[in-house]
Amino acid sequence: MAIKKVVLLSIFVLLFSFSARAETATNWPVDFANPQTLLSSAFGPRLKASEDYRYDYHRGIDIPGETTDEAISIKDGTVYRIYAEGDPDSTYPNSGNIVIVKHQFDEPYSFHGISHTIYYSLYAHLSSFAEGLEEGDTVTAGQTVGYIGKSGTTDFLHLHFEIRVGTTCSMEIECNHGYDPHINPLNFLPYTQENEATGSASVSGADVLTSITIPYDELDLNSFRVRTYNSNDTLLQNKLLNFDTREGSDPSSDETLDQQEYNNIYIDPEIFTSSSEEETMNVTFENTIFDNVRRVNIQIKDINGNTLFSDDIYISSEGVVVEEPEPEPDPYDPENGETDPLYGIITNIDKQEENLLITYEDGTEHIITPFINNADFAYQLSTDKYRLLTTNGKFIRVFKNSVKVDQKKIHKKYLPKRSYKMKVANFYSAYDNVIFASKKQTTGKIAVFRLDSADQLIKRQIRNTLFHLGKLNRLKIILDKKRFKVIVRKNHLNYNYVWRIRANGTLIKK
Repeated sequence: MAIKKVVLLSIFVLLFSFSARAETATNWPVDFANPQTLLSSAFGPRLKASEDYRYDYHRGIDIPGETTDEAISIKDGTVYRIYAEGDPDSTYPNSGNIVIVKHQFDEPYSFHGISHTIYYSLYAHLSSFAEGLEEGDTVTAGQTVGYIGKSGTTDFLHLHFEIRVGTTCSMEIECNHGYDPHINPLNFLPYTQENEATGSASVSGADVLTSITIPYDELDLNSFRVRTYNSNDTLLQNKLLNFDTREGSDPSSDETLDQQEYNNIYIDPEIFTSSSEEETMNVTFENTIFDNVRRVNIQIKDINGNTLFSDDIYISSEGVVVEEPEPEPDPYDPENGETDPLYGIITNIDKQEENLLITYEDGTEHIITPFINNADFAYQLSTDKYRLLTTNGKFIRVFKNSVKVDQKKIHKKYLPKRSYKMKVANFYSAYDNVIFASKKQTTGKIAVFRLDSADQLIKRQIRNTLFHLGKLNRLKIILDKKRFKVIVRKNHLNYNYVWRIRANGTLIKK
């Protein structure tokens, strides 16, 4: 089933594919058109077809092919090891003929809390090696290192491809460095992302049942997280299953990693083959619901941190799943004539470089400097017309009577100028919701804060989102009842992203 490269299509995919990858100059280990659509096994839990569909934790990806199909280096590097099938020195006895290439990261890469400068690409089950290839040879991106085969313990022609960060030594090998180095190769390979997943979540007794179905051409599933909260919205439990880092699993050996249930997390993948149209992963978080749990938050994400599915489940004091409760009434009611006791309602704001000239209803004027030595900031009045909010892309600050009363940090890094927008809306009669959107080229963040009656910002949720590919030159927020729409613009085209905001301030993407 050799599928050769179609030149124009491949160029199109390379130019217009995108993902938050660790490396910016890698290619796929095969010379196929749209190789991401050909995988017979993705990274992570699976049912292994060659062993009667037993549960298995797959630490690479499988790409079917023919013995005439080349396995090619994903990046410039040095041939680190070549092991022929049956070589007594091979630490990969099940992999048959294998080539390992050592690469340098473009910049230091953090994995398992360690900063790494090197990684390795592994090409396994080869039928043969590239002629004349030897250990220590320098190879370039796209250079042939071998040919697809079925050497080792496998019963079909395919390339098993791995990425290992910092070392080739797995946890089960004596030379291990204290962490499992395997990482999903899609962290490094270019592919198109649509994030068209379908998920679900439910509660059964003390267990939380989650499920996600993703299309065959985007097998980048990475993490399931379940958080539980009490009636005061205090975090009670935070359970995480992460395939890249192996959190929620035991990677100390092949046997422990291949356990379907570990630490009250049960993983139940459905059968997936190269002919499947979608992949479904079911995960049960056992013994999670206790008497004091009132809300369960579920987040399922891909390797780039994009949310594939999120939901909140609310539980009554009787232990019954209920509809989302309405917020408690806020005693503050500006419509009843309550205004700023000193100056009253703000009637005008003039931006003067890094300062704001604020004019109040009684004619009083005040000048404030929201961010010292920064003239590039956004500002917005709250719906009651006297609380002022400002942002520089890193902080949101609240001013009352021209005095700062609160601030919250939004991002770890300062984003480019003119990348952020902010709106304030009284979506629910009792509370103001502060909507903040920022972008950095193709990616962005959506944040929701609640501005309470004591003029304090309560951080409700911050979400990453992936905007339409290409550098964007417009970012706008439109509010509509309980929804808000983020509009981004590329050239002359607008792209809309719509979320619904819950009463508790969390987001659901529509």
